[in-house]
Amino acid sequence: MTKKAEKIRQYFINGLNIDEIIDYHIERKQPIDNVSESPFAEYYMEEEKGKKVRKGQVLKNKRLPLYHKIVYLIHLIACRCTNNENGITNLNASALQKLVGNDYQEILLTLQEKEIITINEMYLVEKYSKSYAIHQNYYNKISTIETLNPKLIKYNNKAIKLIKEYGKHNKGEI
Repeated sequence: MTKKAEKIRQYFINGLNIDEIIDYHIERKQPIDNVSESPFAEYYMEEEKGKKVRKGQVLKNKRLPLYHKIVYLIHLIACRCTNNENGITNLNASALQKLVGNDYQEILLTLQEKEIITINEMYLVEKYSKSYAIHQNYYNKISTIETLNPKLIKYNNKAIKLIKEYGKHNKGEI
């Protein structure tokens, strides 16, 4: 008996070019041309394929993982916002970090700067998290499709586990 392929309903924004978002994100974090000769420079710099860059910068060879993270974060926010009465959703920072990694804040900032999402920066530790919404320019362009995308399914399954974990402590929200 063969295992049936797992599918999920993917939320996305019609006409949104993810490659343009990635280009913008990478442009925000361009490699440095002139590296300081300071003895402390090595603590702030690392070398990747012969280029000196600030630690944590995204280079062009990291496009695919970034693509999946952006697609998933848009999916997550769009899904939760369209299924909430008020069109916004709270997302726990620790859960987002566990879901997509340490660069989640930079990605969300890119999405905010590109006016794809809006972020309410207010939060109260152990009470409520920052809230997110799809920008009004895109809200009516949200669509869904059945997908077999293994990365999206992986992120989604990880989120379900986190919701169960956080549910014990935080009313089931991530």
